[in-house]
Amino acid sequence: MWRHYRECRRHKRTTLNALAFEVNAEANLLALQQELRTHTYRPGRSICFITEAPKPREVFAADFRDRVVHDLLVSHQERVFEPCFIHGSYACRKGKGTLAASDGLMRFLRQVTANGRRQAWALKLDVANFFPSIHKATLYEIIARHIQHPELLWLTRTLLFHDPTTNYLFQRRNRRLFFLRGQAGTSLPFVCGHWLRNRTWFGVAAAPTEVDTTTRRPGAQHRRARVVSEGGSTSIIRRPSRWRAVLPRRERLQ
Repeated sequence: MWRHYRECRRHKRTTLNALAFEVNAEANLLALQQELRTHTYRPGRSICFITEAPKPREVFAADFRDRVVHDLLVSHQERVFEPCFIHGSYACRKGKGTLAASDGLMRFLRQVTANGRRQAWALKLDVANFFPSIHKATLYEIIARHIQHPELLWLTRTLLFHDPTTNYLFQRRNRRLFFLRGQAGTSLPFVCGHWLRNRTWFGVAAAPTEVDTTTRRPGAQHRRARVVSEGGSTSIIRRPSRWRAVLPRRERLQ
């Protein structure tokens, strides 16, 4: 528990919740450990705020105490799900992130366009309301296929089915106040990447290995699309002539 606490404290040490927890960190960690062992742990009050970039959206941030539990659970889930992700998946992964996704996208663009000397198509996809739209019961079934430890399943179920909209503190960060509809998403964004991996777009956007969109015509060369996925957004880059191999696939899926 101390290791996970130190990991959570790295970028949150100056926040009020982290400072309040640190005043009596040892006792708080022992109490949290006892709650986890006796299955009496329940997530606390969240902080709700509105972000405006790139568009207004509602965010529910977990309390620092709950973040320690999140880090504990994700450390076990990473061992199971990390080998399942494609190389182009950048959300909530060590050594990845938004900046790495941007660098990967530019690298793929240079490869496909031969450093800007030939034409290429770029398609950006975004899952509308990705986290709120996830069917949590189905996500839990997917997780349970890979994780059999009863303690991990109990903690996953406790966090996954927790609804932060029932207990939160609203925090205004600017003068404008937005009223957004819909519920908050899951508190486990890492495993949501596994959910997105199981969704498909023309059979391209979510395969367990690098996506192979090989054409089926006799004598056709083996060609691959470049896929970059970050959160609920996916970018697919191909040369113009290669889209013809995907269109018949789309018609079959309709």
